[in-house]
Amino acid sequence: MQWDVKTSYKVNFKGVEGAERPITLESPEKAVTVENFEVDPRELYSIVQVPMVALNFPRDRYPFVEIQTRYTDEENGIRMEDTFLFDDKKHDMTWKMFVRNPERTRFSYKLIYRAANHKDVEMPWVETDEERITIRDPYPQKRTLTIVPNVRWQEVGRLFVDVSYEDRDNNIFTQQAFEFAETDAASKTFTVDLVNADLRLVSFEATLMKKDNTLVQIPKSYTLERRIFISSNMKGHKIVMIRPEAVDFQSKNIKQMTVDFLYEDTEAGLSFADTFTFKSSGTRASFEFDYVDDQKGTYQYRVTSLFTNGLSRAQDWQKAKTGELILPVG
Repeated sequence: MQWDVKTSYKVNFKGVEGAERPITLESPEKAVTVENFEVDPRELYSIVQVPMVALNFPRDRYPFVEIQTRYTDEENGIRMEDTFLFDDKKHDMTWKMFVRNPERTRFSYKLIYRAANHKDVEMPWVETDEERITIRDPYPQKRTLTIVPNVRWQEVGRLFVDVSYEDRDNNIFTQQAFEFAETDAASKTFTVDLVNADLRLVSFEATLMKKDNTLVQIPKSYTLERRIFISSNMKGHKIVMIRPEAVDFQSKNIKQMTVDFLYEDTEAGLSFADTFTFKSSGTRASFEFDYVDDQKGTYQYRVTSLFTNGLSRAQDWQKAKTGELILPVG
């Protein structure tokens, strides 16, 4: 008796757009030698469940997160693209990925954080085969500054402090205004997300409104500290970030550069000096000084270059007022 029977079957899907995935699948023909022939459509495809979960996520700053997913298998006619939206009522969702080739499960996704201040954060496309999408804080590194009032509330009625942070390379500018009073004198915190973890300079200025209707203005100041104390007699504080230009020292026959800094305000009794040595373009330093008058915020610096042949050259003293100083090499 001849038992071999040639068989095949076809699977038709309902409610499927043909532009994203096949609407019909047909099994290859094969010979069957048994009495019962079982049809299992999942032999032709599978549905991969990709969970999307939010972990330790700052929903107060990003109330909505848009997730764009993409899976492509041109050989099998699959071009899936979907978009999901997380909000405070949704903590997890699942993307169902249609797969023909079990060896090909790599997909791409992109996260767009819709910010409450309208400064959305769009992340680049990520390619993965982890079969999971985790939503985390886009900027886990923070810069925090605690502001502590240190004034005599018998004399001061209101204290206003304006704090700002700027990262020009990453187009970030954040500012916040704080107000203190005798009935609201607890310390307050300024927080900003960091893209460049090495850029931690924060600026602030303060205005004290005394009860006799006089004003005390604290000049614009800068800090790298985690805490500042605002007092009636505090001076302005400036920080000059110093770095050589991005040039190889060896190509200029430079062994090292020594820079002397000086700031003086004889009328206010202020004098600050410091010296820094740079041996490569990657070296960084900062010169700090107090001042009382923004019109007198100019400092001086002098560069001495030591060459690889043992000779040295000292430049004349120069004046500058900028908060970032890039030193020419050579």
